[in-house]
Amino acid sequence: MFRLSRNGRRSSSSLVQLVKRLVSDGLRLVRVEIDLARARFAQTLRKAGLGVALLLAAVILVLFGAAALFTAAGIGLAIVLPAWAAGLVVAAVLVLAGAGACLLGLSQLRAAASARASGPLELETELQETRDRLEADLGALSSKLDPRHRAQTKERDAVSANGQAP
Repeated sequence: MFRLSRNGRRSSSSLVQLVKRLVSDGLRLVRVEIDLARARFAQTLRKAGLGVALLLAAVILVLFGAAALFTAAGIGLAIVLPAWAAGLVVAAVLVLAGAGACLLGLSQLRAAASARASGPLELETELQETRDRLEADLGALSSKLDPRHRAQTKERDAVSANGQAP
C-alpha cells in the first residue's frame, strides 16, 4: 500500500488511513447531528405540548370563572347577600386557578423555546468530540498533501536532529 515516509521513517498513519478516518468521522458527525436534532425536536415538542395543554386549561378555567361571575352577579341582584357572596368566592377561585395555569403554561412555552438551542449533554459532548476529531483528521490530511507543510516539517526535523530546540 502507498505510505508516506519522512527521513526514511514510516509515517504514523498512511494517507489511505487518514482518508478512511476522515470519511468515518464525517459520517459519524452527520449521524450525531441527526440524533441531536431529533433529541432537540422531541424535547421541544414535549415542553410545547405541556405548555399548550396548560394554556388550554387556563382558558377553560377563565371561561368557567367568567360564567361564575355572571351567575354571581345575577344571584346578587336577586338575593342581597348570601348566595351571591358564595358565587363570588367560587368565581374568584376559578379565575385565580386559571391565571396560575396561564403563568405555568407560558413558562413551559418559554422553556420549550430555550430547549431548542441545546440537547442532551451526552449528544452535545459526542458532537463536539466528533467535530474535534474530524478537524484533527483534516489537519493531518492537509499536512500530508501540502508540500509547504512537508518542507517545514523537514526543517523542524533537521533542527531537532542537530540537537537544537525548535
